[in-house]
Amino acid sequence: MQKSHDAYQKCYERLRKEQQEIAAQLTEVHSERGKLQNELKVSANYMNDLEARVYDANKTALGLLKQVRDLESENATLKNYIVDLKARVAVYVPVKDDPID
Repeated sequence: MQKSHDAYQKCYERLRKEQQEIAAQLTEVHSERGKLQNELKVSANYMNDLEARVYDANKTALGLLKQVRDLESENATLKNYIVDLKARVAVYVPVKDDPID
C-alpha cells in the first residue's frame, strides 16, 4: 500500500510540475499574442496610411495628366491659329520704280 501511495505521490508531483510549466508557457503565449496583436495594429495603420498616400498620389497624377492633355490640346489649337495667321499675311512685293522701296 505504501508503494502505491508513493507512486501516486510521485505521479501527482510530476503532473503538478507539468501543470506549472504549462501555465507558465500559457502566460508567455498570451504575452506574445498581445505583442503580435499590437504589431498587427501598427502594421494595419501603416498600410492604411500608405494606401491613403497612394490614393492621393494617384489623384494628383490623374489631375496632372488632365492638365497635360489640356495643354497639348491648347498647343495644337495655337499651332493651327499660327498657321492661319501666316496664311493671311500678305507678302509684300516691293515696287522697282519706287524710290522708297
